[in-house]
Amino acid sequence: GTVELNTTDQTVVVGAGTQSFPLFMLLQTTSNPTLNLEAKGGCLTAAESQTVGGLLATNVHHAGIKTFYDVTEWIEVVTSTGLVRAYRNDTLFRLTIGGKGRTGIIVRVKFQLAPRATYQDVETRYPVDPNSFASYFEGYTTIHEGVPPNELICMATKAPYTSASYPCKLRMPVPSPNPRVLPPNFGDLSPLVAWVSPLDQLLDRTLPPTLYDYWYAILLTVVLPGKQPKTRNTFGEDLDVASSGSYTPHLKHQELEFFVPVDLMGEVGDYFDTLASQGYFPYTFQHALWVLRYVYGVESLTAPSGVLHDGTVVDVVAVNIDCYQRSMWGVYNSELAGLMGMVSTKFPRMIRLHPGKYNAPISPDPESEGVKALLLEWDPVGVFAREEFNEKYVTQGWRNLWF
Repeated sequence: GTVELNTTDQTVVVGAGTQSFPLFMLLQTTSNPTLNLEAKGGCLTAAESQTVGGLLATNVHHAGIKTFYDVTEWIEVVTSTGLVRAYRNDTLFRLTIGGKGRTGIIVRVKFQLAPRATYQDVETRYPVDPNSFASYFEGYTTIHEGVPPNELICMATKAPYTSASYPCKLRMPVPSPNPRVLPPNFGDLSPLVAWVSPLDQLLDRTLPPTLYDYWYAILLTVVLPGKQPKTRNTFGEDLDVASSGSYTPHLKHQELEFFVPVDLMGEVGDYFDTLASQGYFPYTFQHALWVLRYVYGVESLTAPSGVLHDGTVVDVVAVNIDCYQRSMWGVYNSELAGLMGMVSTKFPRMIRLHPGKYNAPISPDPESEGVKALLLEWDPVGVFAREEFNEKYVTQGWRNLWF
């Protein structure tokens, strides 16, 4: 896609078909001073790279840093009535970023850039009880107390083979004096994956979950760390590297993501502890990989970290539940359906499934009619916001499937 870089006002105009990794590569090698697009995604690698339009349509988030809603100045959208440029205060802007394509086709966007910066470690591990979801959830939110928005990168993980941990990076308020340049093959693990895949398939079929847990622990932490050498655990590491998300390789797996308001995390954790103690969903609670990411609230009408049904905007924590053992996907999906149903009953209109709020909340949401009405204004004949499309997401939720 097309890229128009303006170093004077620190902006870039990008075609929606532009992929994120080539864009980051271009910025780090051509902008002077070196500029950075502060929003990231989970697929900033040479092998996996999302398009700019896709990043905007789902308001992609990462751990504690800006979403794409935060860094976008305007978007151009082909709606059912023609091409429209929407700015931050426009309803179309607030519907489209996070709207999953229901207002039209994003064709161009203007991003705000910032000088590239570095991070420093502020915590390496926060003490929690690895057997308690309440402790795990509350410990993660405690780390963010008193930290200004978009200044803390903290990914929390909870796995059956280790205690919950919280590697944290705090952004320094000065530009990076020697920003690291990502290599062109950054995060490309395809040769290793091709080598490991046959063995993984064999172990997947033959090992019980308890033993397979140790195998994928080795994969995630030793064999496939997902980053180039000498770019990990380095003081002053570039934020591009720190937050790119390539640390977790996208091996074949299924994942479900839902969003919990920060002030509800302890209560949700307590509820999970209760369910686990009563024997519910043993595979999910004992063998799944859990990941937490703090997401700051935005004014989007459709993003899961956007405006709530009562008109407020709150910070949320994105909770990912991942399953890497393909032979257990049937059990995993069955348990998740039951778990999400019970969560919906316990916390009605409070917790959202990815990818959005209206499309799809776990339970019916009173604001949905309002969002539907706004979408109807932009798409009166149903070119983009088709009810059968919406119903599919509402009934099935969202599961990310990687092969």
